[in-house]
Amino acid sequence: MTWITQPHNNTLFAHLVSLMPPLNMHAGPWIAGGSARKLAQQQPFEAGDVDVFFAAHSQRLAWTQQFESMLRYDLAEKPTAFDHCLEITSLESHAQDGLYIKPKKFTAPYCYKKLETDNADTYGVYFELDHTVHDIDVQLIKTRYAPTLLDLWRDFDFTISCYAADSHTVYHTASAAEDLDHNRIVINNALPKRNLALRLIKHHAYGFDVAPELLIEASQLIARGEYEWNEIY
Repeated sequence: MTWITQPHNNTLFAHLVSLMPPLNMHAGPWIAGGSARKLAQQQPFEAGDVDVFFAAHSQRLAWTQQFESMLRYDLAEKPTAFDHCLEITSLESHAQDGLYIKPKKFTAPYCYKKLETDNADTYGVYFELDHTVHDIDVQLIKTRYAPTLLDLWRDFDFTISCYAADSHTVYHTASAAEDLDHNRIVINNALPKRNLALRLIKHHAYGFDVAPELLIEASQLIARGEYEWNEIY
């Protein structure tokens, strides 16, 4: 298995990556999975999670510490766009009872932890770009480590998940691009995964073609209670 590269030219993704510690396509960490695939499709990536995978537990711990330090880790609750974009001041000369709403200067980018599970730590990364405020979910995966990107992909359940990206390039396998071109779900790793049934149904809902036998298998797994929602590819 080898990888193929293509540029993505997504300035929002490039800026998000610039706020993080370095990625390394050879040694990790890697942004991989759905967000990278969406870059290849020229679709908005920011509606879903940006998943970061690591080569080892120690690498994840060191990267997380640097991530929180670079972005100013904030323990506070999730901010609201109103709190950070508007400021109410009193002006005696204003006609509407002395109240005036004006744009408020945006503070430095920061992150805050939204969720912590056995699978991942999920952070909101809060920043402004081109006068637009963004709050993007970044998941630091802690249940799957791999020494190389190719090894990481080998453990992904679907071929179309075998994508990765950095600030300017998308990396993928030949089969990932072929199956994405045909809009089809093909099993990449057949080892049992308790989240496979729900991931098949999720991707089918996204509009991907799933073979009838796979949908039947997914429904049977769900009927037997052999499933869980644990998004680990």
